[in-house]
This record gives sequence, structure tokens and C-alpha cells, in this order.
Amino acid sequence: MANYNGYTNGNNQNPKQFVPNNNNTENAQEFSNQPREPYINRGYSNQQSPDMNYSNSGQQSGDEPGKGAAIASLVLGIVSIVCWFLGIGAFVGLITGIIGIICASSSKKAGYTGGIQTGGLVCSIIGVVVSAVIFVTCVACVGVLGTAGALFD
Repeated sequence: MANYNGYTNGNNQNPKQFVPNNNNTENAQEFSNQPREPYINRGYSNQQSPDMNYSNSGQQSGDEPGKGAAIASLVLGIVSIVCWFLGIGAFVGLITGIIGIICASSSKKAGYTGGIQTGGLVCSIIGVVVSAVIFVTCVACVGVLGTAGALFD
């Protein structure tokens, strides 16, 4: 019979189905009488250490005021640039850029002057300027086409 870690194959036809071997009961009793080593936690646990202070509001204690508005400004500035770059809509890019500028200025008023705030302000300004140019160009093209269509009627 084939033996696999204390298990034997019942009929030797399908080696994937193993049943316990009753001949190894001495080994089980032999291991149960040995003293066990104490468990040592090596730092892998799901419990929080007592020095981790989390508030119920979802913010950590070291959060800087205005950082959320700065991140929102950066995201909205990037969305503004993506909107006119991909042709989604210059009007949407214009609106998100203006909101991004407002978020960047409120972040600065709150006292946050990091690189995220500066990047958000720059991206929002670029998004507003280019979106405004594209929006005015599109309106002018529609006006010219409407005038040209009226001339040929």
C-alpha cells in the first residue's frame, strides 16, 4: 500500500483519495506527550498596538488642515485638463477647473501650502485657460457656420 504522511490509499486505484492509516496511532500518542513551546508573537497580528490613536471621524491625529481641499484641487485640475484633451467637453473642463481653483485657494487659507496645493492650482489654471479658449473657439465656429448657412439659403 502507498503511504503518504500517515495516510494510505484504500484500494490503490485512485491515489488522490487517501484514508487515515490506523497503524500510526503510536506516533500520535508519542507527539501528544511532548511539551509544547510557548507561542511567540513575531509582530504578525490583527490587534492594534495601544499607541495607535484613531479618532472616530476617520482622520488620523496628524492630519493637516486644508490638505483635503488641496487634493481635491489637484484632482479637479487634472480632470479639467483631461476633459479638453480628450474632447469630452470644454464646458465640463471649464467648470471643474474653476472649482479646482476655489479648492486651492481655500486650502491656502486653511494654512496648507504644500506641493499638492501648488500643483492643483497650476493644473486648474491651465485647465480653465485652455478650456475657455476651446469653448470660445467652438462657439465662434458654430456662429460662423450658422452665418454661412444663412447666406446660402
